[in-house]
Amino acid sequence: FPLELQSFEGNRAETTTVLPVVESFKQKHGLTDVTVVADAGMLSAKNLAALDEAGYTYIVGSRMNKIPYDIAEYQQTGELANNQIITSPTDIPGQRIVYQYRAKRAALDLRNIDKQIARAEKIIRGTTAAKKAKFLTVKTKEKGLNQALIDKARALAGIKGYVTNLDAPDGQIITYYHQLWHVEQSFRMSKSDLKARPIFHRVQ
Repeated sequence: FPLELQSFEGNRAETTTVLPVVESFKQKHGLTDVTVVADAGMLSAKNLAALDEAGYTYIVGSRMNKIPYDIAEYQQTGELANNQIITSPTDIPGQRIVYQYRAKRAALDLRNIDKQIARAEKIIRGTTAAKKAKFLTVKTKEKGLNQALIDKARALAGIKGYVTNLDAPDGQIITYYHQLWHVEQSFRMSKSDLKARPIFHRVQ
């Protein structure tokens, strides 16, 4: 159950509120060691540096914009096994990225990729209205599949990354991150059971 909630102006980015919220929470509850766990959209590199400088440890979902070098090297010689973990250091001292491959996640990712390809192909054939599609490339009047993007998506299927500076076993890092679903579940419950809705404020 959430121990504390804070609200901010609607035009204030979440990435600017993390450190003040954490420090306030730490003081109110008399905590000594705090590890911040957040999804990939919450914290920027600047925020992570600020947390590290303030003495906090963190576990953050990694944005998978490209195929990590260590994984690409491994995939050239073999296939990833279910629950396999590959760890890569970053350029920041004390920080690493923990990658894990899960077969169940891969199956879901591949199904979603196939759906996105099918949607793009319908747009190319003209059987559906022209809309944006992930794997669709448009050049003037020509449309085609972006095969490079498809190949990258397939190579990343089933892989999740976790950026951390916490000195703990890799498997424990992943376990800590997965506890986020308890937080998400509590927020979904409060929004649905209490029938909460957005409230808009205007500064005069």
